[in-house]
Amino acid sequence: MRQRKTEEALDAYQQGISLAPRDPVARSGLGDAYRALGRTEEALAAYRRAIRLNSRLAAPHLGQGHVYRMLGRPYEALKAYQQSVQLEPQVPAYLGMGELYLEWGHLADAQEAYEDALALEPQSAAAYLGLGDVRRDQGQDKEALAAYEKARELAQGDEVAATIHANLADIYNTSGRLDEALASYREAVRLRPDDALSYGSLAGLYRKMGRRDAFEEAIAEARDLMAGENEYNRACLEAIAEEAERAVDLLQVALQKRQVDPGWVRKDPDFDFIRDHPRFQTLLHNWLPDEPDASGDARPVA
Repeated sequence: MRQRKTEEALDAYQQGISLAPRDPVARSGLGDAYRALGRTEEALAAYRRAIRLNSRLAAPHLGQGHVYRMLGRPYEALKAYQQSVQLEPQVPAYLGMGELYLEWGHLADAQEAYEDALALEPQSAAAYLGLGDVRRDQGQDKEALAAYEKARELAQGDEVAATIHANLADIYNTSGRLDEALASYREAVRLRPDDALSYGSLAGLYRKMGRRDAFEEAIAEARDLMAGENEYNRACLEAIAEEAERAVDLLQVALQKRQVDPGWVRKDPDFDFIRDHPRFQTLLHNWLPDEPDASGDARPVA
């Protein structure tokens, strides 16, 4: 249904451009339609044309930022978002900036971007989710929890709702609030049935709670979904299954690839099942030789 509507929008923009070929708004809209269909090079071409026609129009810069992120070109994405907000402050641009800064560990910049988004849209669930991620990465679990709970209150069917519940569940889990963690993981997988990470975390929680049958069901579901995930997420799953050697091998690769902040590894509840394993302890010490046991930062980006 959504693709058909996008294709109809694409046809409409193309017809409009045939009548007014120098209309920058139509060119930018054409780029949005191409982007929604995954036709990234055509989207970039349309955005560039729109900018040539009117360099003061913010929308094509924003669209470029989104496409550059799709293409794995984060620095170009950041530049495009910055150009967009210089022309016209917009929530999606600030959210994109915040996500990039968060991925790079630039927490102060990420916090500022999310706060700028909230200044424009105080009811933005996505901005509160981002602030929660920042607070979590700063080790401020109480503040992270408050932000995530505010995001949950505001989400109401928002596309970020599944992520909100998953991140909220992680905080409940690390805080020992297991029943609340269970409810949030279940809601995450209900909203996003292909969420391998939440299924894996749910399996770990069932194991911690001694619910063996539920554990077996959730771990099987996670394994079916996990094949395309990165090394860190696969390491978490192997740890939950108590496959310590495979978990440590994958974790070492993940750390080398900087898929996760080492501080979170010390705190991630998925590794509770192998935390006393000598190889795990040695690996953690090599990456965090001077860190106290209570340290911890961010959940990895899926």
